[in-house]
Amino acid sequence: MLTTLEPLTTPSRLSDIVFDRIKDAIIAGSLAPGTAIKDTELAQQLGVSRMPIREALQRLARVGLIEVAASRFTRVTRVTPALVRETLAFARCHAVAVVGLAVPQLTPRDRRELARVIRQAEADIEAGRPALLATRRVYRRLAETAGNRFLAGMLADVEIAIERNLAHASADEAAAAHVRGTLQDLRTAIERGDAAAASDAASRQYSILPRDPACG
Repeated sequence: MLTTLEPLTTPSRLSDIVFDRIKDAIIAGSLAPGTAIKDTELAQQLGVSRMPIREALQRLARVGLIEVAASRFTRVTRVTPALVRETLAFARCHAVAVVGLAVPQLTPRDRRELARVIRQAEADIEAGRPALLATRRVYRRLAETAGNRFLAGMLADVEIAIERNLAHASADEAAAAHVRGTLQDLRTAIERGDAAAASDAASRQYSILPRDPACG
């Protein structure tokens, strides 16, 4: 039985860097939906071997940003209207769960910090950032303060998929105003330490499409 763990090798660390580089390009749109991915070309562009490229692509496939058909293609996935709706429904339930876990655990200092983060999200929306994307920093911070290691461990890849898919959600001025209003309600509830009101605000935040399923 092993009593110690081997240090991380360079390819493992490098694959994380490669993953972030490709992920950012997909979210930003410079690698557009449907774009063919060739590991040899990526290796040349990034100046690395094919091993970290392959490891990064495997993780990107698990997240859902690329799709792979063996011996046929590797390409950036397309974000359909149905996938956006499904992501909104998931993001709503995810937000409610994070709020329910985190808010009862928040200290007065945590509540002040969360209020600051929410005000920044509100300001980002005012400045023109897509409203639903602006909310994600709030839930990342809530998850960090929830004291639930399982939640924290699961969050990273889930957040990548949510952010990428919601970047394709249509957001008119009415939707932005709705999200901004629910952020204000969320901030007020967190400042009071009112978990029920905070969960209600989180649920309403993502209810911008009809027939959203209930989250319990």
